[in-house]
Amino acid sequence: MMRRERRNIAFSLSFLDIMACGFGAVTLLFIILSYNIEDDVGSEIMGTAEIERLEDDLVLAQDDLKKTKDDLSIAQTSLEAAREKYNILEIQDQIPKVDLSQDADEYKTLETTIKELEIALIELEEGPAQERWYGKNLMTGLDFDGQRILILVDGSASMLSETVQEGIQLGFAIKSGQAVIEDAKKWQWVVKTVIWLIANIGENTSFQVYLFNSNAVPTVADTLGQWLSTDQLVKEDVVDGLKAYIPNSGTSLETVFSEIQSLDPRPDRVFLLTDGLPTQGRTKPKKYMVSPSDRRKYFLNAVEQIPSSVPMSTILYPLDGDPEAALLYWKLAYDSRGSFITPSRDWP
Repeated sequence: MMRRERRNIAFSLSFLDIMACGFGAVTLLFIILSYNIEDDVGSEIMGTAEIERLEDDLVLAQDDLKKTKDDLSIAQTSLEAAREKYNILEIQDQIPKVDLSQDADEYKTLETTIKELEIALIELEEGPAQERWYGKNLMTGLDFDGQRILILVDGSASMLSETVQEGIQLGFAIKSGQAVIEDAKKWQWVVKTVIWLIANIGENTSFQVYLFNSNAVPTVADTLGQWLSTDQLVKEDVVDGLKAYIPNSGTSLETVFSEIQSLDPRPDRVFLLTDGLPTQGRTKPKKYMVSPSDRRKYFLNAVEQIPSSVPMSTILYPLDGDPEAALLYWKLAYDSRGSFITPSRDWP
């Protein structure tokens, strides 16, 4: 029998399998390397683009700042020139036999210009008018709506300092003449706050300011139970009363809250400036030390004296050793639809 001739196959099945696996491995390696390169390059490009965008924003902001400063400088120069001319007109008005009737229109135009420039200066320095509107102050959340606003200022000894020990020492120093009330930075802070509050009260709104410790008295003598007008002289009397006052004694919220009911008509809004919970009720406690639970009880009893539907807004100043104060005053503001703030030391 003749043997069949074997055919030589150049590429066997095994060889093709090996080649396919090899090509697959090379393709997979290429894909992995390509992905990493694109990922690295993409993140670099994104980072560069973000930096360029921020740099463009910075340039625009610097241009806006420069323009604002230029506008402010022009407004100030115009205002100084207008005021100088206004002063010249006033001096001329004091010279006898000088007729200024010809300058009447110019004088009125000058007054209008001065007012417009003053408004422009305020807006450049403080922002647009809608950010400073009377009513709810956007910076603090304090609401000035209503026809009658009552301001209650804590005048107890703790208002002299942020620590009890320093407050006691400063109180003795003031009584002995070794210090003056201007040395009490915390109290001066409170006075500035009251000045800011009454400055934000609208022209058609009545107000009253009470100082309280164990008792409650108005800052303007003989005005207990009365509402004050927003006349500038009245406001100055209120501020003078505050500046002359020296904080002393303990704190009774129950006493001052009961005075709210004696006001006729009732206040539409109450601002309370204090630094902690009360240290007594209507009468001085028999024991020297007052516990946190006692202070909480005095506070809750005092809250019952507040007429319903009167929003209570509290400005709470710092004082050591009274951790519950912030929570209870915040709850009072929430329940009465008022506001609660703990001011920074550079406000107002």
